[in-house]
Amino acid sequence: MDSSSIPVMRSPNDLMVNGPNSDNFAASAIQAHPVDRMQRGTKSTSSLDVDSIRRLYGSALAMRLTTERINASNVGGRLPGLDAHPNSNTMLDTLTGDDITIDFGDYLNTRMSRPETGLGENRVVHDVMEAKLGL
Repeated sequence: MDSSSIPVMRSPNDLMVNGPNSDNFAASAIQAHPVDRMQRGTKSTSSLDVDSIRRLYGSALAMRLTTERINASNVGGRLPGLDAHPNSNTMLDTLTGDDITIDFGDYLNTRMSRPETGLGENRVVHDVMEAKLGL
């Protein structure tokens, strides 16, 4: 009999981490819950992405992408008075891949929670921008 076909336990079973049935091979064959797979899959941070890009394509592309992300995060959202969320970072969301996800800011955005509502409902964009710049 081939020794590679016999399962060998490399370390003792940790019940607090793995659960009571983790040493059972039938339990290890069961697929994980989709939410658990999604949470484990999104643990990769952008620093790991930049590190892999640096190794594959060189440091120039990694620095360029990092600079582009920093500049996109400094834009500051939309102009005041526009009919959109004031903290919308569409460019940064597109660069990081967050534009394909839906979170609370996407559908719980009401007009009353915006800071422009205190200036009056009938103000145009130019008036709001002049008030913001102090002109």
